[in-house]
Amino acid sequence: MIASTTTHRSQIAFRFEDALIARIKRTARAKGLSLNDFAKALFERVTFLDTPILPKDYPISDELLALTGFVKGFTPEQLADDPKLEYLLRK
Repeated sequence: MIASTTTHRSQIAFRFEDALIARIKRTARAKGLSLNDFAKALFERVTFLDTPILPKDYPISDELLALTGFVKGFTPEQLADDPKLEYLLRK
């Protein structure tokens, strides 16, 4: 059985200076994206990174802790205190 999902889409508007709009369009075009796809990707990234991804008591693997010797600047304590950092290092 195949589950069907429906996504509701809404249209929104923003008011920006012409110079900023031109830069946004250039950047989107340079990345091979439509303005809508570029804005969507940007908002998804920003809201995803600002949201805690893992619970604070999430166990950190020994493999990841071993990486602290290779990925400079992060101590096991920093990884334990920052679930977003721990998640990004797993990717």
